[in-house]
This record gives sequence, C-alpha cells and structure tokens, in this order.
Amino acid sequence: MHNQRFPGRSLHGATVARVHFTKGDYVHPASGQLELRVVRRGSSQADIDLGSGSRSVFTRPGDVLLSLPDRATRFRISDNREVSILAIAAPQALDWIRQAGGSDLAELQPLSRKPIRIPLIASLIDRLEQPDEASAQIDEAIVLVILAECLRTARRLRARQGATVLSHAEILRIIGRIEAELDRPVSADALAVQAGVSRRTFSATFKEATGLPFHQYVLQLRVERAVQLLTSSDLALPQIAVRCGFAHQAHMSRMISRLKGEPPGAIRRRSQSG
Repeated sequence: MHNQRFPGRSLHGATVARVHFTKGDYVHPASGQLELRVVRRGSSQADIDLGSGSRSVFTRPGDVLLSLPDRATRFRISDNREVSILAIAAPQALDWIRQAGGSDLAELQPLSRKPIRIPLIASLIDRLEQPDEASAQIDEAIVLVILAECLRTARRLRARQGATVLSHAEILRIIGRIEAELDRPVSADALAVQAGVSRRTFSATFKEATGLPFHQYVLQLRVERAVQLLTSSDLALPQIAVRCGFAHQAHMSRMISRLKGEPPGAIRRRSQSG
C-alpha cells in the first residue's frame, strides 16, 4: 500500500498534482488545507470518510471529493487509483471563498459527505495541471471559478436535502461575521442564502439560538458597540455612528435612548464624571 506523486504545479497559495494510489487503506490527519480530489482512473466500491462520517460508495473517473482543512480523512479502496489533488492552504482558501461570494469554508461542508459529479471542476483542475506559461492571475482566476462552482453546488445540495436548521457552530460563525463587519449593512436574506436555508428558516433558527429576532439582535449589537466607544474613546458622535453601522447620528441617538434609557451625550458625560 503506497502512493506515488507525480510532478505537480505550485500556484499562489495552492498546489495541484497527480497522485497514484495502490489499493489499500489510507488515513490522513487534518491537513490544514482545503483539498479537492478528482478521480482520474480506477472504478470500484470504496469506504471513505471525508470528515463527515464513513460511507460505502462507488467511485469512478470524474468524481470530485472535497475535504475541509480541519477534518481528518480515510479511504479504503479495492483497486488502484489515479487522482488529481488541488490543495489550498486554509487562509488562502478562505480569502478566495470570500472573493467567490462565500463567507466561510464551512459552507462547503455538503460536498464533504460523498463523491459528486461536477464536470466543470474536474475539467478546470485538469487545466491547472497542464504545464503552462500562463500568469499567476490566470491560475487564480481558474481557482476562483472552481470555488464559486463548489459554493453553488454546496448550496444546491443543502437546499435539496431540505436543511431546516442551522447548527450552533453555524450560528456562532454568522454572529462572528456580523460583529466583525458591524460598520457594514447586514441582510438576513443574504445570510440565509449563504447558509443555504430559506429566510424563514434562518430567522426562526436565529431567534431560537439568540432569543431575539435577527434585526433586533443586530440593533442591540450596534448599540452596545456605540456605548463602548462612547465610554472608552473621544470619537465624535457622527464617527461612532458610522463605525457602528447606523445610518446617521440621529438614528444612533434614537436607538441608544430607546434601549439604554438615556441619550449618547448623557452616557458619555456620566462615564467621564466617574
């Protein structure tokens, strides 16, 4: 039982290579890389675990298998295989996923359950394997198309599987993103699309997890951030309003007065006198 790696190509933040596996059992620890494997040769029943549970599946040329950076994988194959592997370091993969319209690598999880046929991805990874004098920008554009197709397919799979809830980890990731980008507009519709669930499902699950409707939760975050800046900085009120994502200073003042029972000026004066 062994594998033979043929000369591959180094891309910016990624590598692509052809690997030959003899039949046997392969266990790999979490690699810290997003890995896309395309079966090129060899068809048979196989036991695989891409980090989402073990499954017995029939694999054949053209199948695409994805594993996330923090997941160990295991393959038991009963014949020899030749596989193309596109491996992207986790930080670079996250950056490219965001450029491709996603927010988190976990959005790709539906693709880590079993092999799937995605001809475009198989073809583009084959293109990346070819010796070429093309610029790094072209290679990066190809990888972005691959990841955009992964996102599209993952969302379609999730919708088809009738996902009705968001996991606790997914809710925490969404909250973390909102907090990190509190100065920007945020849309429950957009977040629901990214999570692969309906707006109604997103809203119900979010409220169940946080105890507040989505809009009210975001408003409360904005107010808490504004109060923090009022008491810990000398920023002018219009600057604080912008940093906390309010439409303008008057909007911030109304919301703080409503939720805190006193206007921003009073909160700042009280903090300074104390």
